[in-house]
Amino acid sequence: MTKIILNFLWRELRVSAPLIFIASIFLSFLFKEKVWMMAVHALCVGLCIQTLIEMGRHGATYFLRKYTKLVLQQDFAWPGWPFMFVWIPISCLGGYLIGGNIALILTGDTRKLQIHGYGLIIILGVCLIAALMSTIYLYSRNYIASMEARNAAIQHSATESHLRLLQSQLEPHMLFNTLANLRVLIEVDTRAAQSMLDHLNDFLRASLNGSRAQNHSLEEEFRRIQGYLALMQIRMRDRLQIQLKLPPELAHIPIPAMILQPLVENAIKHGLEPTEHGGTISIQAERVHQHLHIQVADNGCGTRFDHPQPNKQMGYGLQHVRERLQHMYGANAALDINTPANGGYSVTLQFPITQGTTKS
Repeated sequence: MTKIILNFLWRELRVSAPLIFIASIFLSFLFKEKVWMMAVHALCVGLCIQTLIEMGRHGATYFLRKYTKLVLQQDFAWPGWPFMFVWIPISCLGGYLIGGNIALILTGDTRKLQIHGYGLIIILGVCLIAALMSTIYLYSRNYIASMEARNAAIQHSATESHLRLLQSQLEPHMLFNTLANLRVLIEVDTRAAQSMLDHLNDFLRASLNGSRAQNHSLEEEFRRIQGYLALMQIRMRDRLQIQLKLPPELAHIPIPAMILQPLVENAIKHGLEPTEHGGTISIQAERVHQHLHIQVADNGCGTRFDHPQPNKQMGYGLQHVRERLQHMYGANAALDINTPANGGYSVTLQFPITQGTTKS
């Protein structure tokens, strides 16, 4: 409680300090009093006025939200200017009476507080002007902060929707290709078709769970990718070799759900399937200081010299992953693409390791 009070006083003092300084000089000149005494009076009265204004503002907002149907902004307490235009003069009078007596005690002045005459009118006028200026400033600052927070929330929601749309568009072509291959296998190899159907069922169940989660453990991501690769291995048979490397100490690190799927699909479709003999896809994770590095590499056809950039579909998947990393980690994440001299294609994700629990 003491810390809260001190933080409040410091915040109000930072805002009111220039006004208190000007008021103390003005009142000292007007009433022929010492500047330091007027400064103590101005400080005590100013803080008491701001305290009363804040108490009224928060109290009125609480009452209106609980007992009326008025719609108020949820991100900061503001009961409306009509109430404040009435409450600010009341706070000035109350702050003057309370703060003025406190100042008399602190300065050791035995005189009584002035409560009549032109002097009182001048003092209350100065208090009212200062209170209005500080209230308008605080309101403007809070309103701008509220608008910025609201815009950030809208942007966050829009980005989430965009990413979910991208994610939903990445799945269908893999499913259609698998069903087409399943139809062929039913006629030529019933046992392989049954195995493929079982793997497809497991993969779709894992995909459904993954689509409902914002992140999950690295172990779950590897398990889901392993199910997808099992489907591809039935289709490509000996043309597809798989290497997975997940150190046990990294298994429970939370990562964005289904972040590897587009990279693995690209490696299969654009790296290994077009080659006659297929090849190997390698997925490995390692910790480098406080970052997690995940590499998806293949030794397939890579990027041809006459087409140095990824094609449209491949670039679409990479862009999807890049946008998700940017959204979740900002400048702390990176997606690096390499084309080794001996062929193939390699994509490495880098992002900070967080120890939080996975959430859906």
